[in-house]
Amino acid sequence: MSDIRGRVLIVAGSDSGGGAGIQGDIKTVTALGGYAATAVTALTAQNTEGVAEIQPVDAGFVARQMRLVLDDIGADCIKLGMLYSAETIAAVCDVIEEAGQGIPLVVDPVMAAKDGRPLLEDAALDMLKQRLIPLTTLFMPNIPEAEILTGMTLRDVDHMRHAASMLITLGARVVMLKGGHMGGDVLTDLLRWDGGEEVFEDQRLDRSDTHGTGCALASAVAVGLAQGMGIHAAVVRARNYLREAIRTAPDLGHGQGPLNHVHNIPYYTG
Repeated sequence: MSDIRGRVLIVAGSDSGGGAGIQGDIKTVTALGGYAATAVTALTAQNTEGVAEIQPVDAGFVARQMRLVLDDIGADCIKLGMLYSAETIAAVCDVIEEAGQGIPLVVDPVMAAKDGRPLLEDAALDMLKQRLIPLTTLFMPNIPEAEILTGMTLRDVDHMRHAASMLITLGARVVMLKGGHMGGDVLTDLLRWDGGEEVFEDQRLDRSDTHGTGCALASAVAVGLAQGMGIHAAVVRARNYLREAIRTAPDLGHGQGPLNHVHNIPYYTG
């Protein structure tokens, strides 16, 4: 009998450097005991120094990948990352509305790479707001993404509260606003829902190997939900997992290096 628990369908772009996107998501879900299936939305040529080129996948083919997985393997949670275009967002929403009803949906609205390269076309922003956010169980933007979505400048936790509330009015059930881009020695994440909130604070780790942190955190939460955990418990475990993945990062490449996604898996020397 397999120990694998929790099926996660990941809909995201491929990262040739292996630190983020589909590759990082698969590592995260596997490390936390789940099963990862995928629908690839775009191919990227990138390494730790940046994204050199993006090749979008046809939106209809993205939808076909999703439908075939859902019809056969099924999913206990769907995690969305880089969607890139309005056409892809629309196609993904069609599948979720038709075949994903009742499945928790975690959305990491990937809008830009760490080097600033846009990963979401301008024309896709309205589609994300109008169609995707209302379908979302847990919406997980970082500070720059929340600023784009709300038109606000976020400088402190009160600003984060206001922005999260605005995103809830767009239809998200719960918002986790990630504070890693805000300055200071203390990193603050805000989990907010209609009628309540929880603030998470940690001492910031002095590491530059942070490529793929958003992908890993969202996938870690998604596999927790797939395994039957509540949102709070899934977030707590995911944050602890990510912190250790940053702390033990392998120091690869010449830019912002990848995490140690498999820090909790014993190294086999046999």
